[in-house]
Amino acid sequence: MTIPSALERLCNTSEICAAVIDLFEKELRFPIQRITELPVPINDLLKDNYRESFRHAVEKVYFPGVVSEEAFDGAGGKEMADALIDAGLADY
Repeated sequence: MTIPSALERLCNTSEICAAVIDLFEKELRFPIQRITELPVPINDLLKDNYRESFRHAVEKVYFPGVVSEEAFDGAGGKEMADALIDAGLADY
């Protein structure tokens, strides 16, 4: 599979979660910590930021996973605090 074909699979909503996982794990080579392939109620996901108008704009929200911490192990990455200092954003 190629990145363009993996992106094309995202248009097929019946397999959107599997397509997202494949894109990240197989094509981009980022390990994913899987969460759920079931739709998540938008008001549960957004909590205090939820607005009733979203109910008509967004039908389903999926949260198949997040990039696993192991993607950053040994990658020569910096700790967040060091990266903020280097970027001049230490006050944040």
